[in-house]
Amino acid sequence: GRDALLYVVDKLKKVGLKGQIKVIATGKITTAFDIVRLLCMGADATYAARSMLLALGCIQALRCNTNQCPTGVATQDPSLMKGLHVATKRTRVKNLHNETIKVVAEMLGAMGLHSHSQLHRSHLIKRISDSDVKSY
Repeated sequence: GRDALLYVVDKLKKVGLKGQIKVIATGKITTAFDIVRLLCMGADATYAARSMLLALGCIQALRCNTNQCPTGVATQDPSLMKGLHVATKRTRVKNLHNETIKVVAEMLGAMGLHSHSQLHRSHLIKRISDSDVKSY
């Protein structure tokens, strides 16, 4: 996952195509830090599905492909769909998204940045030499 992202970004930069091809990262994105980390690694955008499904009420029953989702999230069965109260759940999804983006913005501000496009790998990993470490 992460190694593949670094590989693709580096190869696109090497052949001069990074500006023309957008890289979208997905997979286990649940927090603002997950988003910032992937942007630092070179992704142009991130997509989060799992956190949105959990906000909808998914309990990860692993029955998505059976049409027997007990919470009504992944089913077309009318009797099970009753478990998914859209009016309530849409507010939860909206709140999750808004708060996550707010925290991303706060993290960027704390880093002294004005835009996510200013992120690069050095924001993620900083090597500290022994001479930089003060002993107390």
